[in-house]
Amino acid sequence: MIITGCRLHHLDLILVAIEDVTVHKNAEKALQLSQEALRQAEKMEAIGRLAGGIAHDFNNLLTIIIGYSRLALDTASTDSKPSSTFGRSRKPGRGQPFSPINCSLLAGGKSCAPGSLT
Repeated sequence: MIITGCRLHHLDLILVAIEDVTVHKNAEKALQLSQEALRQAEKMEAIGRLAGGIAHDFNNLLTIIIGYSRLALDTASTDSKPSSTFGRSRKPGRGQPFSPINCSLLAGGKSCAPGSLT
């Protein structure tokens, strides 16, 4: 509530005005809450974009590593030690090596099933 008053000397009166500002204060509070929610959503979007970029770069590096591993496997004999070492490097992701790491990055650190994120 806002109460204002002034004296009217020439009439020997006092003029008083009373204004209820509850609605205005509630609207200001709701605006502050929605602005804070917007800031939080923008932060989460930025983190998601960053994680997506990291996962993309990580995937690019893994593609190179897997490509060279396959090349080495194709050129190595099946009895040689490198053949068994390179064979192990292909196992973790069943065709998509290390995809659980990328999936976890894109899920914000939570574990997820590969292919569950689009």
